[in-house]
Amino acid sequence: MQLIDTSFSVPLLNQCELLLCHFYPQRWDANTPKQYQIDVPQYLLEKAVDKRLAEYVAGRHLAKTLLQKLNIGAQVERDEKTRAPIWPQGIVGSISHSKGIAACAVQWQTKIAGIGIDIEHWTPAKTAASISKEVWLPEEQHLLNHIDWSFEQALTVVFSAKEALYKALHPQVGKFFGFKAARLCLQSGDSKSGSLCFELTEHLHTAVPKGAVFKLAYFCSDDWVVTGIELEHK
Repeated sequence: MQLIDTSFSVPLLNQCELLLCHFYPQRWDANTPKQYQIDVPQYLLEKAVDKRLAEYVAGRHLAKTLLQKLNIGAQVERDEKTRAPIWPQGIVGSISHSKGIAACAVQWQTKIAGIGIDIEHWTPAKTAASISKEVWLPEEQHLLNHIDWSFEQALTVVFSAKEALYKALHPQVGKFFGFKAARLCLQSGDSKSGSLCFELTEHLHTAVPKGAVFKLAYFCSDDWVVTGIELEHK
């Protein structure tokens, strides 16, 4: 039995194809990397559990598929210290996974300055209640009251969007920043798809000042939400 199902695309981004796939960690075995021709670092093979190894191969499999469409044969390596993907020169990309589903998007750096994507399954009610104060302010929640989402779904969408924004900005900012560094200020669309605008509440970098606004897209299925942003060149 194969670890990874057939990949599929979701209409989320303007200049990048967003590719997703379902995968099954319980199907992992020692031959899986060879089957998908993915080089897994030896330290991961020695220390990581099967679930983590399955996530790694699924994400890199999507990245490899998208890079081949750009006529790039190189694989995406991994920074052992930060655990972040190391993309081939001239490429920007982002990988995410959640409970048996992986997502990836890549593009030439000449076309976009950066990219961040995130996929999350809907947060359980108990978990949502416990983390809500860390993720958003009351006024952010109120901006989403008109959408046909439960409290848990609205929180998950904002959580995911802020994660995607972090992934896009971190290579430029070079430091950690939390959920409260960005505040939801505008929403458009419906419960299935649309966009969210976030205003920075902190000065993160000379090129990423307080007050800067970033627009992210979201797409919802019955079980999960995927969010993403493409950073334009200035």
